[in-house]
Amino acid sequence: MIGHIISVGDELLAGRIVDSNSAYIAQQLTLAGVEVTKMVTVGDEPASIVAALNAAATEAQIIVVTGGLGPTNDDRTRHALAEFARVPLELNPTALDALIRRYKERKWGKMPEINQIQAYLPAGATPMINEHGSACGIRQKVGQTIIYTVPGVPFEMRNLVDQQIIPDILKISTNPPPVVRFLKSSGVGESNIYEKIKDIIETNTGKIEFSFYPHRARHVDICLTVKNQPVNIANAWLDAIQPELEARLGDHIFAVSTDPGLSLETLVPQMLIASGKTIAVAESCTGGLLADTLTDVPGASAYFLTGVTAYSNDSKIKVLGVAEQLIIEHGAVSEAVATAMAAGMRQLADSDVALSTTGIAGPTGGTAEKPVGQVYIGFANRTHAYAHKYIFTGDRRYHKIRTVHVALKQLWQELRTAL
Repeated sequence: MIGHIISVGDELLAGRIVDSNSAYIAQQLTLAGVEVTKMVTVGDEPASIVAALNAAATEAQIIVVTGGLGPTNDDRTRHALAEFARVPLELNPTALDALIRRYKERKWGKMPEINQIQAYLPAGATPMINEHGSACGIRQKVGQTIIYTVPGVPFEMRNLVDQQIIPDILKISTNPPPVVRFLKSSGVGESNIYEKIKDIIETNTGKIEFSFYPHRARHVDICLTVKNQPVNIANAWLDAIQPELEARLGDHIFAVSTDPGLSLETLVPQMLIASGKTIAVAESCTGGLLADTLTDVPGASAYFLTGVTAYSNDSKIKVLGVAEQLIIEHGAVSEAVATAMAAGMRQLADSDVALSTTGIAGPTGGTAEKPVGQVYIGFANRTHAYAHKYIFTGDRRYHKIRTVHVALKQLWQELRTAL
């Protein structure tokens, strides 16, 4: 099946909001066996939406539209859907009941009359009840094309896609969904990866598709896809080449998964829980981003004890117990100070392990000896402490994100020996 995605919103065209919805929808459709061939962004004007729908319907069997289902005058996607299908808008009792129920359950007070428009659907369409917001999704079939329309709010969109659209597509699909496996790599660029495995890619041309997805400042996904094959055959092909891929890429591979969203940011917390270890962090150049990342998953209280943002030299000395003489002799951005920060943090929190970061995020503050992007990441456990030096290139935000990612990779290397 061919799929198109249409994102609706003047705010998208003006650059006020980044369209992350299309990427998520395309990813999920692809995993369900839909070949996404086009993504289009249009404004809120119904004529533009209708034109996009007409163009998509000439090629696609599946169209997913996102945005423009709110209750205000600039939310006109439902009107465009009705115009495209050449049917009137009708009040849908199921959608209205769900909308009223949502207001009561959330204790939002009396539903404003303006919200009733969200229960109007093109005649013949089916509502997709939204359990996380007021705007229901819409499913309609026009000719041989099925159109799914979802709210533009990312959280609401993701739930409707995952819980209703993808299961519906899997029921009507005549082809088996592709079998996809991700090798998650860190510390190596996609060009270098390609050079290391080029012959494997060429040998498997026509059987296995290889794709490379870099994530800024973080990792590179190596995506292996087998299409139009029974699951057992597809997995046998992937199993046959996976050991050689892992052998060639070594410690750069931190996970193999069918989950495209798996990352060090989600994997390391799982490893901490599995190992029963606790962690504390002492941050300078990352300014609390490492602690935020480690606690950005449910259940973080099982392993995360505390974090200190010791930005000034004085706080490093007074809070973390770093010797003043170390800073005088080596500077705050140094292996010695990063090691002392990690050791001091671990002792202060009585945690099993600790991480520390200190560096020059830029754009100012660098010298010939210590350029912008130079970072030290420290690690400590109950027996020893150390720090590694890194030099990153990029802007200030990149340096902070990259430092956190590499700190997690450092922690991953330590934790895997404990599991």
